[in-house]
Amino acid sequence: ELINFIQKSNPESENRTTQGTYVDQQNDVYEWHGYFYAVCLPAVGFLRTILFQQQFHHSYTLGMKCRTAVAGFVYRKALKLSTAARQVATVGEIVNLMSVDAQRLQDAAIMIHMAWSAPVLIIVSLVLIYVLLGWAVLAGFLLAVLIIPINVVTTAITKKYQFQVMNVKDERIKLLEQTFTGIKVIKMYAWEEAFQTRITELRNQEVHLIRKMAYLRAVTSVTSFCTPLFISLTTFAAYVLSSPTHVLDAKQAFVSLSLLNIMAFPLYMLPVLLSVMVQANISLKRIEKFLLLPELLDGTEAELSGPRLNNESQTDDDKMATQNSDTALTISNGTFGWDPETILFRHLNYSIARGQLHFIIGAVGSGKSSLLCAILNEMHCYHGVTRISGSVAYVPQQAWCLNATVRDNILFGRPLEWEFYEQTVTCCCLQADLEQLPNGDLTEIGERGINLSGGQKQRISLARAVYQRSDIYLLDDPLSAVDSHVANSLFRDVIGPSGLLKHSTRILVTHRLIKLQQADQIVTLCRQSLAATNATDEAVANGVPTGLVNATYEENGDVGAEAIVHNPGEIYVGEIGTMDKLMNKNGPFAAYVREYMAEHQQHDKGL
Repeated sequence: ELINFIQKSNPESENRTTQGTYVDQQNDVYEWHGYFYAVCLPAVGFLRTILFQQQFHHSYTLGMKCRTAVAGFVYRKALKLSTAARQVATVGEIVNLMSVDAQRLQDAAIMIHMAWSAPVLIIVSLVLIYVLLGWAVLAGFLLAVLIIPINVVTTAITKKYQFQVMNVKDERIKLLEQTFTGIKVIKMYAWEEAFQTRITELRNQEVHLIRKMAYLRAVTSVTSFCTPLFISLTTFAAYVLSSPTHVLDAKQAFVSLSLLNIMAFPLYMLPVLLSVMVQANISLKRIEKFLLLPELLDGTEAELSGPRLNNESQTDDDKMATQNSDTALTISNGTFGWDPETILFRHLNYSIARGQLHFIIGAVGSGKSSLLCAILNEMHCYHGVTRISGSVAYVPQQAWCLNATVRDNILFGRPLEWEFYEQTVTCCCLQADLEQLPNGDLTEIGERGINLSGGQKQRISLARAVYQRSDIYLLDDPLSAVDSHVANSLFRDVIGPSGLLKHSTRILVTHRLIKLQQADQIVTLCRQSLAATNATDEAVANGVPTGLVNATYEENGDVGAEAIVHNPGEIYVGEIGTMDKLMNKNGPFAAYVREYMAEHQQHDKGL
C-alpha cells in the first residue's frame, strides 16, 4: 500500500480529490495509509534493532555462564581424578577443555536461538512470497534445497578436521607442558632444537588442518552469500515465464525483494550455525568423557565397590562389608590393580578399629605404599568392597609444598585456630625452624618448597595433615626423611599412643622397627616371586637393613600357605598381629626383628 500511495499521490493525477477522500477509487487506498506505513517502516526497523541487541546481550550472558560453569566443573574434576584417570587425562587436554572446548560451548549458547528462529523466518518469508508470486516460489525453494547437500558435505568434512585439530592441539600442549617442566634438563643436554622441531611439526600439522577448515568455510560462505541472489533470480524468472499474463510490477518486485532480504540473513547464518553446533557437539563429547573418568573416594562414610573380573565369581561375602561402628576401615575380599593386566592385591581382607595404630612393614617394593593407594582409591578396585568411616588425611612419602607461606601450607585452606596451630607446630618439631626463617611462619616457601630441606618439607606435610583433624591418617613413612631424635619426637608427640593423634586411626608405613612395640597391630607385606633386580642394593641405599629384605620373602610355612592363591608379582599379607604374636614365631623374620631390636636398643631410644 505504501508503493501504491507513492504511485497514486502524484499532484497532477486526474483522480486526485480532496484530503480524506479516496486517492484511487479502484484500489480503495486512503492517503493516510501511506503516511502511516511510512512512519511504521523505520519504527519497526528501529524496534527490530533494539530487540536484536537485547537478544544478543542475553545470549552472550548465557554463553559466559556456560563457559564459567564448564571451566569450574573441569577444574573440580581435575582435583578429584584417580591415579589411573590422570594417566588418561593429560594436563594439555585439561587446559584445552577449560579454554577451547568451553569457548565452543559459549559460541553455541550465543547462537542457540538462531537454531529455531532461522527456520521460522525462512518459512514465513516463503509463505508471503507464495502469496505474492504463487507457485513460482517453488523454483527458488528447490534451488535452496539443492544447495543444502553442499553445506551438509562441508559440515561433515569440517567435523572430521575439527576432531583432528583438537587431537593435535592436545598433543602439542602436552609437549609444551613437558618442555616447560623439564627446561633445565633440556638446556643442560642442548635439546632445544630437537624439542623446537617437534613442537613446530605439531603446530604445522595443526595449521594445515585449520587451513583446510578455512577453505571449507570459504565455500560455505560463498554459497550462503550467493544463495539469496540466485533464489531471487530463479523465482522472478519462473514467475514471468510461467504465464504471459504474469507481469512483474514494482509492487511485487519490491515486496518480494524485501522478503528475500529478510530470508537472506538466516540463510547466511545457517551454515555458521551448523559449524558452531558441530564444534560444540565435539567439545561436549570431550567434556563428557572427561567428567565420567573415575574419581578418588571421598572419605566421609564412603563405600567403594568394584566390578568382578572375568575369571572371578561373586560370593555373598563380596556383597556386604563389615559395618561395625567401631571399625574405621574395612576391605572385604578386595582386588586392586593399576589396570586389569596388573593386579597387585587379590582377595585382600583388612580392617582397623577406630583409634588404633597399625604398622605396615616389608621390604622395598613389597607394596606398602600400594596398600595405602588402594585404601585411598588411587588404585582401581576391580572386586570387593572398601568401607571408610570418617575423613582421611594422607602424608605421602615424597612431601610436597604449595608456593605460599609456611602458615598457608599448614592451614591448607582451613581457618586459623591459634592455640591448636601452635600445638601442631610444636609437636611437629617446627618451632626451631620457624625461628630461623626470616619472617617466621609467614615466610614464602617458594615453588615446590625449594627453600626448605627434605626433613622440613616432610614435617610441614605432617603438620598439614595433623591440622585437618581427620578421623583416619595414612602415613607413608614420614619418619624416613628426618633424623633419629626428630623421628622419636614426632612419634612420641604426634603418632604414638600418647601423641596428638592418639584418638585418631593411624596406619603408619615405617622401617623403624624399634617402634613396633607401640603398635596395636603389625602388618607385614610380601610380594610373590619378586624378581631379584638389585632389590637388596636399593634397600640398603634407602637405609633399610639388608636382613629385612631377604627375611621378608623367606617367611615360615604359614606365609607359603597363603601365597598359593597369588600370581607372580602380586602382593599379599604375610603376617598380621601384635608385637608379641610376631615375636613368638620361630621364622627367620621374627628372629631378625629380635636381633635388630637388641642391637639398636641402645642407639635408638624407645618410648
